[in-house]
Amino acid sequence: VTQELLARQDEGALPFEIATVCMLNGGILPQHHHPRWSQKILRLPVIGVVASRFMNHLVFRIALADVFGPNTKPTLADIHNYWHLARLKDGYRVFGLLLAYIDERFENEERWVRALQKSAPKVHMIYGPADPVNRPPFQEHYKKLVPGSSIHILHEHIGHYVHLEAPKEVVAAYLPFLEAHGMKTKTISVALPDRLL
Repeated sequence: VTQELLARQDEGALPFEIATVCMLNGGILPQHHHPRWSQKILRLPVIGVVASRFMNHLVFRIALADVFGPNTKPTLADIHNYWHLARLKDGYRVFGLLLAYIDERFENEERWVRALQKSAPKVHMIYGPADPVNRPPFQEHYKKLVPGSSIHILHEHIGHYVHLEAPKEVVAAYLPFLEAHGMKTKTISVALPDRLL
């Protein structure tokens, strides 16, 4: 969504201005995005629809824990809460449809990457290197493709969901970026647990 908004801003088609962007481990570079087994199954035309209908707590737990870092796995209570949210109004049944964004990245790659490059000075990436979806050397490719953008690499054990696995570190990496862009962070008060799970 962010890349599309940046592209629209670049094309003069956005009714507001984006001052800064902070991306958290986004799979923004299609060639370096490694979908997990669950995503591959859910994206299959007919099988994906059937698979999403048979999604259960166990499969959900395994698939979700798979993208967390080795030392920051969600607890069973966390998984239960996420599963409860996914089941609201049968939301889990459209998981496969939601994964259309993977194909959209390839379809819009040139336009979206160009928008990132043009917006580079106001884009900040916070990256968890234990992310199996955007595994190293993602950060090197990102730096080459989007020069001028800043990137903060978290501890080597942080995975895909950086904001859940290391919320304090994410805030600590984000506030200086905001300050560098003239935003007053002294008025921002953040009280976070060690993990947001």
